Amino acid sequence: MNGNLDAGTTIYVSSAQELSEAYELLSNSPGGGTIQISTGTERFDISLEGGGAEQVTIASADPQQPFVSGRILLLDVDNVSIDSIDVDNSGTIVPATNNAFFISDCSGINLSNFTAIGNANGYYDPDDPESVRAVTFGSIRASEDVTIQNVQASHYFHGITAVSYT
Repeated sequence: MNGNLDAGTTIYVSSAQELSEAYELLSNSPGGGTIQISTGTERFDISLEGGGAEQVTIASADPQQPFVSGRILLLDVDNVSIDSIDVDNSGTIVPATNNAFFISDCSGINLSNFTAIGNANGYYDPDDPESVRAVTFGSIRASEDVTIQNVQASHYFHGITAVSYT
């Protein structure tokens, strides 16, 4: 990928590395653009940290066969829309990563049109080695202008945690 892009460029990716590189490029290019995750791509976490301020949309190349991510992690990013990407963290072992999404120090975030499946099978019981910690659907910390719409979630025992730091 080079740095000479037209506004609204679309880049197709099929790995976490390609996603990161495409995001870095588009978020710093005038007019931003769209990243489409190719159909049939093996699961990876959508994880973005830092970047520029231009609008970037991340979507499945085929919304009828959405890409399935392990989770969405956005740290210190602005103006990102994620559309038609499903999240399945039902096989996650480490309870700390059981959120479908984690957004921290961000602005202008839009998550839309996705299904999320967690792995909670009941409330956590420290005396029962088979119990899974009560999983939170998502967390938003020290962020503003976050929109979540048209979402279906199952197997989570807590909703969305929103925390503001002063």
